[in-house]
Amino acid sequence: MKNKILRLVGVIIFTFIIIASISACDTLSDTLPDSLPGSANPLSAAEVVEAYYTAQYENRFDDLLQYIDEQSLNIYSQAVESFESWRKRNSDLHFDNDITLEGILVESIGSIGEYEGFRVRVRLNFNGENRTFDEQDTYVIGDNDGYKVIVGNIIGVGEQVSSISRSINDNQIKLTTSYLYRVNGFAVVIEYTNESSVEFRFGWVNPSSVILETDVSTYSENIPLFTSIPPHGSDRVTALFNDAGGEVKQISVTNIVELDARGLPARTGGGDTIVLWDITDAFLAAGSEIPDNDGQEPEPEFDPEQVDLSSLSAVETVELYFTSIYNGFVEFAVGLLDEESLEASGLTKEGAVDAINAHLTENNYALKNMELQSVGSLNGFDGFSVSLTVDSGGFSKTLNESIPRRVRREEG
Repeated sequence: MKNKILRLVGVIIFTFIIIASISACDTLSDTLPDSLPGSANPLSAAEVVEAYYTAQYENRFDDLLQYIDEQSLNIYSQAVESFESWRKRNSDLHFDNDITLEGILVESIGSIGEYEGFRVRVRLNFNGENRTFDEQDTYVIGDNDGYKVIVGNIIGVGEQVSSISRSINDNQIKLTTSYLYRVNGFAVVIEYTNESSVEFRFGWVNPSSVILETDVSTYSENIPLFTSIPPHGSDRVTALFNDAGGEVKQISVTNIVELDARGLPARTGGGDTIVLWDITDAFLAAGSEIPDNDGQEPEPEFDPEQVDLSSLSAVETVELYFTSIYNGFVEFAVGLLDEESLEASGLTKEGAVDAINAHLTENNYALKNMELQSVGSLNGFDGFSVSLTVDSGGFSKTLNESIPRRVRREEG
């Protein structure tokens, strides 16, 4: 008897391009009050947050400055990104896309000390498609005489900053690390310079993670998959640790992978783990020379080719599809698609692979969590709603399916 396996309906090829739509649109504000900070009738804290994001999404950066706390902007500009770079990145986004702001929802999440916090959801028309974005929780400082937004929630720079050069197979990388105090946790900024002629990547099949150890707990945040360290190139990555507390003891980064001339890992067994900064005298005295992988065994790599497809349930097949895409096995994932529906969509397998890879490279998504829920069966198809939590540029986003994903059983 031929094995029965589950095949995904072809429309699912687009499901990794997911941004939740919101049906209760009338709950989002689409107008702003006329008063401004410093006027006779200053804006409330929530109104300042709304005006701040409105200026961003309408690409009015000259207006944006009036809503920003100057001290936090100075820290952000020095440690994360300059205001001009931020402005250019935003302008490029608007130049390349037709973006119309349709509404903003601002909800109080309470206070931390002198800072008032808000949860922000933005609704846009993006190239003719309605989308919503959950921004990071946003904090303001001030009083009834006026409020200002804390950029990136950053309120101070950690005292310890390290700069180390690390040789991987005789190829040198320089890594400069700083940690920043945020209203609701920490941010770790890693500036890197590849001083060699070979390419490195943060992660490969498994993502690279920034590990923050404090005297309270150990926290981990993934660096977006496909983040390149090009030959003789320089850049920075930022990891946000929301709600992390305590005194920083150690910062490390895992799975830095050296690539060969083909653009594939030069070695098997996983990448290198590097301790970037450590409070202990032993680390400082050692001149930052840390053994590969910190003496630990590398994590086993995800390999979908080892999965017995005939044993999978419907929900396990959907999970395997998304897991394969976000771990770089796009061709394998496309192989799970139902060929009949793929053909009906007008795409070849090669075209589907190219489209998915292009989207992953553009958005730098790293999958952090996946939730699947059955929505029942229809005409022999099992349906599921899919919710993905991804990391993009150090920010977590929850991406929800706008329509159910369906699978069917077939012979062969």
